[in-house]
Amino acid sequence: MKNYYTSFLFLFLLTLLSCQQTPPDQSTKRVIIRERSDASTLNPIGAGDQLSVYAGQQIYQSLLSIDYKTEKIVGIIAESAPDIELRADQKMILTYTIRPEARFDNGRSISSHDILFSLKLNICPLINNMGGVFYYEFIEDFIIKNERQFQIICKNAVVLNQFRSGDFAIMPPETYDSTGLLSSFSLKRLKQDKQLQENDSIILLSESVNNSINQSTPKYFVGSGAYQLKKWQKAERIILERKKNWWGKKLEGENSFFNAFADEIQFEIINDPVTAINALKAKQIDFMYSLNAKDYLKLKDHESIETKSIQQHGYQYLGFNCNDPILSDKNVRKAIEACIPYDKIIEIVFKNEAIINRLPLALSMKSLRNTSIHFEGYNLEMAKKILTESGWKDTDGDNILDKQNTALQLSYYYNSGNEDRKSIGLLLQNELKKLGVILEVKSLEWTSYLKALRNNEIQIFMNGSISVPLPPDFSSTFHSKFANGGRNYANYQNPHLDTLIDSINIELNEVKRIELIKEAQVLIAEETPYVFLVTTNTRMAYSNRLQNVPIYSIRPNFWAPEIY
Repeated sequence: MKNYYTSFLFLFLLTLLSCQQTPPDQSTKRVIIRERSDASTLNPIGAGDQLSVYAGQQIYQSLLSIDYKTEKIVGIIAESAPDIELRADQKMILTYTIRPEARFDNGRSISSHDILFSLKLNICPLINNMGGVFYYEFIEDFIIKNERQFQIICKNAVVLNQFRSGDFAIMPPETYDSTGLLSSFSLKRLKQDKQLQENDSIILLSESVNNSINQSTPKYFVGSGAYQLKKWQKAERIILERKKNWWGKKLEGENSFFNAFADEIQFEIINDPVTAINALKAKQIDFMYSLNAKDYLKLKDHESIETKSIQQHGYQYLGFNCNDPILSDKNVRKAIEACIPYDKIIEIVFKNEAIINRLPLALSMKSLRNTSIHFEGYNLEMAKKILTESGWKDTDGDNILDKQNTALQLSYYYNSGNEDRKSIGLLLQNELKKLGVILEVKSLEWTSYLKALRNNEIQIFMNGSISVPLPPDFSSTFHSKFANGGRNYANYQNPHLDTLIDSINIELNEVKRIELIKEAQVLIAEETPYVFLVTTNTRMAYSNRLQNVPIYSIRPNFWAPEIY
């Protein structure tokens, strides 16, 4: 009897021990990527934040994109970039051909009708589409030649028409418009008829689409990409799984967007950087990007972690809400500009992993940069003089400048979890205090931060612009039509600059276009709706168990499906 119990106990302990020591299943090639904030949606119609766009790109596909490796325009659902025809009336005709292999998740071939439907979704009134009619106003008409070929008629011959005409996600109408309502409205009517906002059918459709934008269950996200949504635990993680019979598999290697090696891609939401770094060290996550310089340097010598950095194709900037009663005064903006400690930002915040960039262009765009513009730089005496001449004085002896019973007290906001932006705010706060200017430094969660920017609720903010290797378009950041609710977060409005931007966009002669771009830079520097600070290196750290981690200059500097 004694031997029976001894044997039983031994087997029990052996079983328990084996359960505790079983390593995690390595047969699934899952890549776990840290994200600071959750996506607002995976539906590309309403996607505005980076994770929404990036995760959505795995589920949905566009006609075209910029290849990460070659930095050239390549076809995804389209066979290639469209053929271009310039008419005598200055209209541009773009002719597309759809890949014969392209299919939605249900196996149905993608046709020209699906492209037209997807374009209509992006301009339909009352739908919460991020681009909306403004982004696609250059499109005058859409002509279906046959099931696989169509033409987009552009109002003007604009440089970026070729790319923008193919830069929207293709979505199946049977999922997002099961009654076929949009087929009864022409593209022109959707763009021009203001009365459609009161149309009962349009109201019902928009409610349905907006509802799907706000969902988080897999059935609401149907596309043609390599991955499908497996699970979305709000504020915790998004898990995408590779489709077993994805149509693009046979095109592997043609460009970045047909490389899908990871079985699962998991976006793990960890706002706190310390928690994220500990998770990377503990192998609970595999990949971190946009690391601040301090954390990056700490990880460089860790035995199980690899690090890489690459110069961003863009810039970081300080923005002023020009609708604000205080900041609407250009002199106040100029004074704050003179208080920015550029050298300290480079050394303290970015640990010399950044370069001063005072122009709204990537440093690599050397031929477009107006190097004749003089920038004063850090100069507290000049800042003090500007404010004094503008009537700001300490009239009540409280060491705070005031004017007409209004104290010169401002607020600076950054997105929570971004330690670099927090540090810049604290440095600026310290410099302004020397002049008698109070600056409160505050944070908001990412989606709340974006919402506050669009709703004119922020005075001073930090932001970044990461572009692609295409001719620049200053519209969304500087044009009046994108102020007050758009991406012109400074709400800066200047008819002269609007005219310059419009001229740049339609000028096909490269030499003349560069002259206009340089002229626009002069005006922006004079008016200071934004202060352009630095171009940083984007810094990444990842587990050495990962076997394929190519790093690119195009944001977000990696293509997740390639990693395994």
